[in-house]
Amino acid sequence: MSQASKLERNLTQLKLDLSKISEERWRAALSGDQNKEMAARMKAAEKTLENCRVLAKYVENFSLPLARQITQREAEARRTFDNVQTTNDPKQLRAWIKQQLIPSTRFAERLGHMAASARMYKEGRTDFHKWTMSK
Repeated sequence: MSQASKLERNLTQLKLDLSKISEERWRAALSGDQNKEMAARMKAAEKTLENCRVLAKYVENFSLPLARQITQREAEARRTFDNVQTTNDPKQLRAWIKQQLIPSTRFAERLGHMAASARMYKEGRTDFHKWTMSK
């Protein structure tokens, strides 16, 4: 199995983990437990940053400069996330998500999608436009 295939599997697992955390946050919100909800939001943010890190490794197989861009954005988001974690303030977390996490994640996801599409197209796969695991 190639390095890219292993990373694709890892990314798929991260997406499943994020889905589980999202459900955890939803359940905490329904129960009205703000501490559990905040903990789930923090966990989701951490997992999303991990997703960006793995996407950078994946893109590195295709373009080192683009992978460095993802890594730099992820590092900046992580640095500012450390400040948010110490305050444990939901408003500050929401602002950080909008200003740091979402843009960094979108950038990483787009480059990851482009790399995966190019890889699949090169392999002659007809579903190269989808973000799927290799078969």
